[in-house]
Amino acid sequence: MDFIVVDNSEDEIEYENLSVGLEDIFKNSNKNYSVLKNVNSGYAGGNNLGIKFALEELNVDYIWILNPDTVITSGSILELLRTIEFTDIPVATCKMVDYYSGACQYDDKSVDFLGHRKDCNTQGIFRADFLGGTNISLKKDVIERVGLFEEKYFLYFENNESLKG
Repeated sequence: MDFIVVDNSEDEIEYENLSVGLEDIFKNSNKNYSVLKNVNSGYAGGNNLGIKFALEELNVDYIWILNPDTVITSGSILELLRTIEFTDIPVATCKMVDYYSGACQYDDKSVDFLGHRKDCNTQGIFRADFLGGTNISLKKDVIERVGLFEEKYFLYFENNESLKG
C-alpha cells in the first residue's frame, strides 16, 4: 500500500515539518509514501495532484481520499475495498462520527457537524444521496470515466459535482 500526502499549505516550514514527521512515522515500515508540495488550490486541486500522481507514477487500481483530520477505525479500508470490489458500486464511503462525542456527522442522507444527532442509523451497504469529501474510496476507472475533481470549486461540493457523472 502506498501513501500519498499532499501538503496544500504554502508554508515551507509546515511542509518541512510534515516531511520529517512522515519520515519518522514510516522509518520502520515497509510502506511507501510520497509527500507532494502544492500551492493552496483547494480541496479539488490538492486531491487532483495526489490522484494524478497515484495513477501516473504508481499505477494504482484504487484511490482512498481522506481529510488530514480523519481518524479511521480498524478494518475501514478493508470494508471499503470489499464494497467497491465485490459489488457494482465503484465509489464508497462510510458513516462519520465525531471522535470526541460520538455524535453522527454524516450518514447516507444528511450532514450534521453541530453534533445534534447522536446516532447514525445506517448499517450495511446503502446508496448515499451524496458523498462527504472527508472519506472517499474509489476504483481508478471512476476517474478515467468522469475525470478529476472540478477545480472551479475551491471548497465544498466539488466532490459531488465531479462524481455525479
